Amino acid sequence: MRIGQRFKNEGGAVIVVVTAALVALLLSVAVVADIGLLYQERRQLQTSTDAAALAAAMDISEGRGVVEAKAEAVQYVSVNANVAPRLVDVGFPAVDRVRVVAQTERRIFFSGLVGREDALVKAESTAAMGSASGVAKLVPFIVPLQKVQDHLGASRAGSFELGEDRPLEEFSKLQTISGDTITYTITYNNTGNKSESISVRDPLPDGTVYINGSADSGGSYSASTKEVTWSFANVAPGDYRIMRFAVRATSGSVGSIKNTAYLTTFGNNKTISADTGNSAQRGYFWLCDFDGGSNGITQYDDWIRKGFPDYVYAGSIANGTGMKVALKDAMEWRRQSDPNIVVPIYSYTQGGGSKGKYQVIGFAEFVITAFDFSGQPKTITGYFTDGTVVSGVQGSAPDAYFGVDTVWLVK
Repeated sequence: MRIGQRFKNEGGAVIVVVTAALVALLLSVAVVADIGLLYQERRQLQTSTDAAALAAAMDISEGRGVVEAKAEAVQYVSVNANVAPRLVDVGFPAVDRVRVVAQTERRIFFSGLVGREDALVKAESTAAMGSASGVAKLVPFIVPLQKVQDHLGASRAGSFELGEDRPLEEFSKLQTISGDTITYTITYNNTGNKSESISVRDPLPDGTVYINGSADSGGSYSASTKEVTWSFANVAPGDYRIMRFAVRATSGSVGSIKNTAYLTTFGNNKTISADTGNSAQRGYFWLCDFDGGSNGITQYDDWIRKGFPDYVYAGSIANGTGMKVALKDAMEWRRQSDPNIVVPIYSYTQGGGSKGKYQVIGFAEFVITAFDFSGQPKTITGYFTDGTVVSGVQGSAPDAYFGVDTVWLVK
């Protein structure tokens, strides 16, 4: 009797221990299951805030304003992560930053066994925006700097010749007007075969005043002579210098104000001028590649449709070649399917045709509205925009900057 009673008592104890172990195991499984569910929830929420921050940064960079950017970010997280809009916060901690914070409570099923039914899930993302010093997916048309400024916006669309290479002038000048402010851009290209030391002076036109601090590239303004001046030593053959400054119109029609800049080259002992009123807008669109000029129709066709696959950086050399009639189908596909293309900009080319070497000094977005390959010269019609966001490498703005930016996550 004693032995039987002992086994009976021990059996009861074992049942208690096993039951407790099973309960602990079930609770552990429940916690692990809920942790897995919460991990998936947070992952989805983080992906949504990442995408929302990038989208908002893109909106800001393309000029759509903080109200629209904020609304799009909130909607994106709300729709894709099933979060109430009131639980999504969009902030702008700096002029080039967008922060998206979202939180929500998710029901945890098994852990309710221990008295907890909900858990807080939170995600935060910060995106930055800035100029692109390198750009992927370029379409292989390199365009002259002076064409861009004159054809910004749909109302200023133009028709441009393809396949005829003409270098820009040795010395040229452009102007941009915004309200009563005129910004001048002066370009010097060393078209010779030896280094040159140069000076540039630009007397202020009548009816204007200099905007303090606007001269870049080491330029200085003299109040006594009312001139902006620059000096550069040993500019190498094929190299260039870009100079800018701004004035404010105080009288007369802003559009009628003309201005002349003067270049002195000491090696050749000559002085030439460039005038905003009669500067010849020479230079043509040119088919090009970025890897030594060894490509054929198949590669160009693919690049026109999809863009050049690698990054191209400001300062790179593009190789020119003649436009091909066989690329007509690719051009028509691009015009109909995705007419907004990003192209490199050049200031001067050494040589021409298949031997032409173009120095990339920036990037711009161009909208194709038409093209004509029926005869000679072949032409492309469209206009440039004042900015877009691309797949690019962030860096300092290139010499020719027309709002081509990139966005990236910083947190």
